[in-house]
Amino acid sequence: MTNDKTVHLPSKYINGHIFVQIAVDLWLIDTGSPTSFGVSGKLAIGDENFILQTSLRSLSAESLSQFIGVRSIGLIGMDILGRFDIVFDVADGIITFSAGEVDYSGQSIQIEHFMGIPIFTARINGIDYRMIFDTGAQISFFQHESRMDFPPAGDFTDFHPTFGNFQTDTYRVTVLFGEKELVVRCGVLTDPQLCATLTAAGVQGIVGNEILGNRIVCYFPRRNIMVISGEKPKADQPKWQNVLVTCSHGDCCEPGTVVFHRLICPECENVVWKVTQTRDEKYPIYYN
Repeated sequence: MTNDKTVHLPSKYINGHIFVQIAVDLWLIDTGSPTSFGVSGKLAIGDENFILQTSLRSLSAESLSQFIGVRSIGLIGMDILGRFDIVFDVADGIITFSAGEVDYSGQSIQIEHFMGIPIFTARINGIDYRMIFDTGAQISFFQHESRMDFPPAGDFTDFHPTFGNFQTDTYRVTVLFGEKELVVRCGVLTDPQLCATLTAAGVQGIVGNEILGNRIVCYFPRRNIMVISGEKPKADQPKWQNVLVTCSHGDCCEPGTVVFHRLICPECENVVWKVTQTRDEKYPIYYN
């Protein structure tokens, strides 16, 4: 699965959002955005270097951080994500980017792209619906009224960078991705402009990052494939497991210097990262 074109980076799941940590900085991973941006105007993933916009229309890293409640220095969208095979292992706190091709077993799903945004078919109540795969969405959205056939899951307040905060009723909807059955929390979009965006893409909803959960999900945009694995058995997730991770930031450490411990919390089983040593004090030690 790995080769010299592959890089494994720490990820964090905070406030319902997925981030990749590059050096000491957090970047929001958003397959629902065609375009990336960042404070510095540049980004490196492994040996790949990218020039970025510093904002996306009215959305800057500062305003993004305010919206999501997490300090992030930018957003990685499909203009960059689309160049890699990507493996999401949210439970273990790792995102893998590969410039080569990755092989992985599981339920394979065909994907198409509209303006760079991934779309696949999901089956609900025996009917196929086209859905956007959006890792920037905390929950899923399903526009068909049949969502109300499923158990209610309470209100949810979400936000859109252009339209601000909005509230929706949600339901626990059973969805088939190929032969893989998952239950996802679905709301409904009511803003006319957001609804028009879905109509333009010919889709009936959005599948958010909840499906990444306690399983490995592979996204291979160059081959138009997504692979969903089975759930990881909790018995295979040891409590307070220590895993040493070597630093890939050449400015602060000698190559191969061990600077991170990955720890699994015994209470919530979330992965946390802590710096154990560093070669340069300009990179603060505040991971938790």
